[in-house]
Amino acid sequence: MPQIPTIRTIVCLAVLFPFAATAQLPFNLQPIPATGAGEVEENEVPVTATITNLTNAMLNLKWERRVISLTQGCATNINDPYLGWAPFVDTHSLNLMPNQVGPLNVNFLNNGAPCSGIIQLKITNLNNLADSLIGVYLFNQSSGVLGAQPDAQIKLFPNPARSYFWVEHGEAAAGIRVLSSEGREMLRFENQDVKPFNIESLPAGIYFVILEDKNRTPSRILELRKQ
Repeated sequence: MPQIPTIRTIVCLAVLFPFAATAQLPFNLQPIPATGAGEVEENEVPVTATITNLTNAMLNLKWERRVISLTQGCATNINDPYLGWAPFVDTHSLNLMPNQVGPLNVNFLNNGAPCSGIIQLKITNLNNLADSLIGVYLFNQSSGVLGAQPDAQIKLFPNPARSYFWVEHGEAAAGIRVLSSEGREMLRFENQDVKPFNIESLPAGIYFVILEDKNRTPSRILELRKQ
């Protein structure tokens, strides 16, 4: 008959393997996703997040930028705790001092046209490549209208959703994409008329719904929670 572990045995295991139940990354990034918005007249708008070294030792990290979705004519650049990098810099090392807390922002740069975009930042511990996380930065710059509807009136319903959702006042969108929180395209719909969009196949979680114009340019990005 198998023996049932005693409380003493469990305590001993916890002492021998302290990270078995409490293992975590030596750094974190908050919030995920980071969200931001701005007026169309603003040429540069930051979407802000904070990176933290959770240890008493220096961390040798690396960040890598991936553009998931970005309005044509717009650009982004990264501001880490030390420097603001040019838009063509997609990856760089980042040394965090013990217990250091600092910004890790994505700046959205427009060229006279409103920007919408989703940027992914993968952060990796170069001393242990298994230690990595993915931050997501979501941005909408108000153009005032999508079709004839003010941006503030464009919303998802219901949200959270279980099996389907509608886009209220989103009739002018030619297409709709549903992306995972990590930026993978999960579903795509043609928005030919007002109808519910079926999401029963998706697991519970956070998704991004991208409204596109007839040229497949993102015009609006909304967060959807699937129950």
